[in-house]
Amino acid sequence: MLFGVGGCVIAVAAIVWLHGQFLAIAHIPVRTQKEYVGKVELMLTQAPPSDASLGDFTHMDTPDYTDTEIAVIRSPAILSAAVEDLKLHVRWKCGAQQAVERLRGQTDVSARKWNTLVISCRSNEAEHAAALASAIANAYREHRSLLDKKRSEAALESLEAALREQIKLVDPIP
Repeated sequence: MLFGVGGCVIAVAAIVWLHGQFLAIAHIPVRTQKEYVGKVELMLTQAPPSDASLGDFTHMDTPDYTDTEIAVIRSPAILSAAVEDLKLHVRWKCGAQQAVERLRGQTDVSARKWNTLVISCRSNEAEHAAALASAIANAYREHRSLLDKKRSEAALESLEAALREQIKLVDPIP
């Protein structure tokens, strides 16, 4: 829902829960100077461990963590997934790599507090600006979910190996 105030457009936000890891606040695009800005705010609620086997955990409240997550969002892997999801290379009539670079140019990622990241995408169409920001947020969510799944599987395998070793110690086969 949009409200006009003195020629300005104010956006009303919607709150979305994404796989128990992010709280996304998707803003309806705000018109600025013949350009719309679609925004998605990601509230990071759980930091992935960088290397659980070494006991080295990433702390969410450090600038390095925030900078790393911003770099991940702006990475070719995330932006390529958003380009593919929206078929931007077809819409923009260019190659996939050129579409990624164009999307990168239209996208800003910033931190607001230590646990909130803001993805902003500019376009001359309101719906397109919102779709760009949402596609990037979805690609990032999928990336994080895949990382979490891989880490969980690796931890489970490690525990199973340790259990097999303990069973051998307790019940040796003659």
